[in-house]
Amino acid sequence: MSSVDCPALIDIAEISGNYSQMSGVLAGFAFTAMVYLLTPGQGASSGAPTRKGGKELLALFTAFFALIITTLIYSVLAGENVAAARPRAATSQLVNGVVFGLAGIMLLQGVTLLMRRSIVEPIVVSTARVVTVVVLPALAYNYVVNGVTDVNSARAERSGTCTGLLPNLGIYLTLVLAVVLAASLTPPFQRMPWRKYSQRFQVAAPLTVLVVSVVAAIVFGFVTTRSPGFAPSPIAVNGYLIGYFLLLMLLGLMLSYGDVGQEGRIKIRRRPARGACRRPGSSGRQPSS
Repeated sequence: MSSVDCPALIDIAEISGNYSQMSGVLAGFAFTAMVYLLTPGQGASSGAPTRKGGKELLALFTAFFALIITTLIYSVLAGENVAAARPRAATSQLVNGVVFGLAGIMLLQGVTLLMRRSIVEPIVVSTARVVTVVVLPALAYNYVVNGVTDVNSARAERSGTCTGLLPNLGIYLTLVLAVVLAASLTPPFQRMPWRKYSQRFQVAAPLTVLVVSVVAAIVFGFVTTRSPGFAPSPIAVNGYLIGYFLLLMLLGLMLSYGDVGQEGRIKIRRRPARGACRRPGSSGRQPSS
C-alpha cells in the first residue's frame, strides 16, 4: 500500500525550539536558587557554622543538570528537517519528553524543600508536596503519551492511513499513576515499614534522575543517527510507556516516603532574653533575712 501525506498534529521543530528556550529559563531559576542557598548567612538561624541545605542543593542541582540536557536535545530537535524525517523526529520527541518531565519534577521538589526550610504555612508546603508527588508526574507521563500519537501518525502515514489516536495503555497507566501516588500521601500509607528508608530515598531520587537524564541523552543521540523513517514498533512503544510508568512511579514513591513526617513540623523556639524578667537594679537573688 502506498504512503499518503497526513497532516502533522503539531510542528515538532517549532515547538522544540520553544521547549528549549523554556528549559533554559527554568535552568536559570534553579541556578539562582542554588546561589541563594550557597550565599553566606542564608538559612542560618545563628552565627554558628551550619551545613548549607544538602537536600535542597541536591534536588536543585539535579534539576539544573537535567534542564541543561533538555535545552541541548530540544535545540538539536528544533533543527531537524521534520518534513523529510517525521518518524525520526516524533521518536526523538518521546525521548526528550522523559528528561523534560523529570527535570520539572526535581525543580518542584527543590522549591518544596526551600518552602519547608523557610517559615511557611504548613498548608502551602503540603500543597506544593502534592503537586510535586502526584500532579506533576501524572502530567509528565501524559505528555509522553500524547507524543505517542505523533509516532503512530507517522507510522500510519507510510501504510497509507492517517490515524494518530491516543494509546489506551497510556491513558490507563496515567490514571493508575495518579491514584497510587495520591494514596501514598495518605496517613495509612505514610506509616508503612519502608518509611525508615526516608533518608536514603532523599538521595536516591535525585541520583535516579541524573542517571536517567544521561542515558536519555545517549539514546537521543542514537535516534538522531538513524534513518529518516526510523520509528519504533507498537510493541516497543508499549514497552517504553510501561518503563516510563514504572520510573515515574518509583520516583514519586521515593519523593513521597523521603519526606515522611516532615511537613508542618517547623517550630520556632523562643528564648527569653537574659535578665528580661528581672526588675531594674535587682540582682536576681532573694533578699537575706
